[in-house]
Amino acid sequence: MLHSKREVVSPMLSRIDAQASESHTRRNMLRLAMLGIGTLALSPVVAYAGAAPAAIGKVPILTSPRTLKFRVMWDGDDIGHHVTTITPSADGQGMTVGTKIAMKVKVGFITAFRYEHDSTEVWHGGSLQSLVSKTYDDGDDLAVKGEATASGFKAVGPKGPFIAPAESLTTNCMWLPTLVDEKKLIDVQNGVMVSLVSKPLGTDRVTVRGKDREARRHSIRTPFVAGNLWYDQAGNWVRSRLEIKGETLEYKLAT
Repeated sequence: MLHSKREVVSPMLSRIDAQASESHTRRNMLRLAMLGIGTLALSPVVAYAGAAPAAIGKVPILTSPRTLKFRVMWDGDDIGHHVTTITPSADGQGMTVGTKIAMKVKVGFITAFRYEHDSTEVWHGGSLQSLVSKTYDDGDDLAVKGEATASGFKAVGPKGPFIAPAESLTTNCMWLPTLVDEKKLIDVQNGVMVSLVSKPLGTDRVTVRGKDREARRHSIRTPFVAGNLWYDQAGNWVRSRLEIKGETLEYKLAT
């Protein structure tokens, strides 16, 4: 488990010893960022900014570029960012969705944990066409690559090849408010299909860039993550809170 700020001021030798014994818990906690995480939605679906109805599949194609940048906070400290960039294709029928996550937890002068994720998804006609992702998870290098085929979405991850249904969403689809309606997702870090359980928790007032707005909250749970996510009345992802073993990661929308 990550140390609190009070523990950080203890002698350096104690911090280093505790770091070694708790690295496994830190690894599990930072994996939450994949679904952030970060990981939800409005029901029924509303037309959020820049979106058009899906041509074939379930994912609406955005008609203008969009970037969502969240600061990731732990115990009041800024430990990194999660950025989603959506670029529509020239023909208006597809888009490229990029996800970049970088987190670093320091204990004094020691880097206790480092996590980086970089993925690119290509969507066309509302369906996932290709996926390439690389993840550095506290010493572990992970990679996932896949493409759409006639028999489903075929991919290869750290645990080997697998086939997902053609209409599958990924764990990086946090920008999409209908994610909470899914029962299965493609885990873009671990290269496996994961189950998703979600529950609506009502409406809250959420501060976004200094202004209050109404947002609907869902709890979510997969084999790797549990937490809450908020979407405003326009279907925009505006906040996340992810929890494990008493620790909390907060996503705060920056841009």
